[in-house]
Amino acid sequence: MGLRERKKNFRGPFFFKLPPPEIVLIGKAPSRMDVASPQFPRLDTLTVREHEVLHWVAEGKANGDIGRIIGCTELTVKKHLQHIFPKLGVETRTAAAIAYLQGSSHVALPTAP
Repeated sequence: MGLRERKKNFRGPFFFKLPPPEIVLIGKAPSRMDVASPQFPRLDTLTVREHEVLHWVAEGKANGDIGRIIGCTELTVKKHLQHIFPKLGVETRTAAAIAYLQGSSHVALPTAP
């Protein structure tokens, strides 16, 4: 098929229907676990340390920064996050932060040192 034939058959840009904005995540395809649940997440299943780590994740801190703030290594912070994700039913730190912020509106948050 030549260029002229392709131009002749061109029907314009293709438009497709996007999912609702509440489930669109930039950088990866949305999964069932990334959609924020209308119910409060199970924050009561988290340990005190996991709450602390998740608070700093929600504040936008990197793992190394969180480790320095709470007095542990970056690898320990990563391990805490590995335990937090399945407890909240999420796959990403952004989804975990959203779940934490939705569920902790009535919980006193730690203050910065």
